[in-house]
Amino acid sequence: IGNKAWKENTALSNEANKKYETTSSKMKMMKKTILIMTVLTMITSLSACGKSDSSSNATDQPASNQQEQAANTEAFPKFTAKDFDGNVVDDSLFAKNEATLLNFWFNGCSACVNEMPGLEKFNAKLRERGAELIGVNVQAGESQKTLDEAKDILSKQGATYRNIVIDDDSNDARAYISKIFSFPTTIIVDKNGNIIGKPILGNIDDEAKMEEILKVIDDLKSGKDTSSSITSEENPEMD
Repeated sequence: IGNKAWKENTALSNEANKKYETTSSKMKMMKKTILIMTVLTMITSLSACGKSDSSSNATDQPASNQQEQAANTEAFPKFTAKDFDGNVVDDSLFAKNEATLLNFWFNGCSACVNEMPGLEKFNAKLRERGAELIGVNVQAGESQKTLDEAKDILSKQGATYRNIVIDDDSNDARAYISKIFSFPTTIIVDKNGNIIGKPILGNIDDEAKMEEILKVIDDLKSGKDTSSSITSEENPEMD
């Protein structure tokens, strides 16, 4: 009986050991599986975060550039005016051109007068690109005599490009003009009425400056970012 009981106990012990080893092996396998799944989850999460950040950066960067450009954009003030033929015009004229050059001058400015034949030829090149040069006489609105003198100057110089006189009640535009102290001064305005780059002081009728201006206009037409960096004269005529 003792031997039989011992054998039975030994068999039970061996069976328990087998069950323990099997259970232990399963537990080890489960731990490995859980560990692998955890690692895979972390890798997937990191990858997703990386993609999200990259996408966010790609989206935020242009938005930041657009905000910066918008902050640096200066619109030419709204105005009403009359051209030298008596026609009423306003700032909506900008929308009709790819770019508009406003050339500020006055009757007694010899540098302004001397560049007019060159501006006449340059305006023909501008028109080919859908742009236009417009003279803005800053004193012709003072009297009919001053206006007649301005017309006479244009006629003698063979200048047929459009010239205007901004109305006195266009306060913001007149305030802008009052800050111009060097003549001639030219600015480039895009079709949305925004001033491109800095004012160009002095004559623009030399080949180098005209080519620079045409390059800016070509960039505007093609939708590129533009920055007018046309060289200004060191000593333009002062009002």
